[in-house]
Amino acid sequence: MSHCRYCGSSSHGSGCSYSPTGKHIHIADSSECIYCGSSSYGSCSYSPTGKHKHGHGNDKCAYCGSTSYGSGCSYSPTGKHEH
Repeated sequence: MSHCRYCGSSSHGSGCSYSPTGKHIHIADSSECIYCGSSSYGSCSYSPTGKHKHGHGNDKCAYCGSTSYGSGCSYSPTGKHEH
């Protein structure tokens, strides 16, 4: 089970008084969202940007799971793949 990088809680969403966004942000690998723990991509109600963002690893984009670089990520807030 992952834990919030700011407070150590296993909770997701709002309620972290140590996080700059007030939301729990977990230390996660590329298989799960750092905001909610889901394996999905796209919309995330716990994320400050409204999008799932996975942890880094396996040379995958954190927003869509693609191994591509540069522009073309439809889930990234900037439209670019982030590894």
